[in-house]
Amino acid sequence: MIFLFKIPLYILGLVNHYWLRTYSAIDGRFLDKYISYGNNYDEIENGFFMYFRKDIKTINIFDINTMRLKEYDSNFSYVNYSCLSEKINCISPITDNKYLILVPKMINGAFQNSYIHKIINGSTGEILSTYCPKNISNEIKNLLIKKLTVSPNGRNYALIYQHYGELSLYDISNDSINLTHSHKYIQTKLETENGCPIIKSNSPYGFRHVTCSNDFVYAIFSDENNTSKTNKIGIWNWNGVPIKLIVTDKNILKIAISSEMKRIIAIIGDTSNGYTLSHIDL
Repeated sequence: MIFLFKIPLYILGLVNHYWLRTYSAIDGRFLDKYISYGNNYDEIENGFFMYFRKDIKTINIFDINTMRLKEYDSNFSYVNYSCLSEKINCISPITDNKYLILVPKMINGAFQNSYIHKIINGSTGEILSTYCPKNISNEIKNLLIKKLTVSPNGRNYALIYQHYGELSLYDISNDSINLTHSHKYIQTKLETENGCPIIKSNSPYGFRHVTCSNDFVYAIFSDENNTSKTNKIGIWNWNGVPIKLIVTDKNILKIAISSEMKRIIAIIGDTSNGYTLSHIDL
């Protein structure tokens, strides 16, 4: 998994035995690599999520294999970890020590094809709030890959299902979660094979990735049939109103927004060169 974060660019993804790589925000030049792969206390087995704590200037990486949120200082030296006991499907920061997570809904040990939204204390694991989605369509119950993004001010978050066309928006107030908008923008077609949902050959890809600012939601998608190439970026406000559509000739995999909100940084899938860094000026 690959994540973009801030300026300079930090990319979380396993390459040549290292999980974290830095790049120049000006010309995309590779700078350095950090945090090796492994099961030692200061290593990462499966980096699933990365976050910078501004209050104490540390880097936090969630290792989904060990369910540990590992903390590194500004020199990338290991500091500490906190253990999250629940089986987490998605995780994103709300504030410097508060996280939004999605966990499977279980009854008597059986998965109920639904995910519960929880706000937790990152240090203690204490559950501060719980939200149970209602009226989930049968079409998306078995979709396992979800992407969520929380606004920098911690007041809103957006959720998509990969290979599906629905965008859901929520607000967070006093640790309480409320659904404010949900709409299926892309008419995807799914079928089940061996209990797993797959895209029909004549279906659009749907959404792939989502990120946000305090004012807008940015999502990568394709609404064209017979292609796995996600070449479009849609921009919505937090009321769910479409603001802008960007169409490219590239296969966009991940995006991040620059701190001044004037540039989209993108990872492009290239069959001949692997991955390339690019940007779009807004």
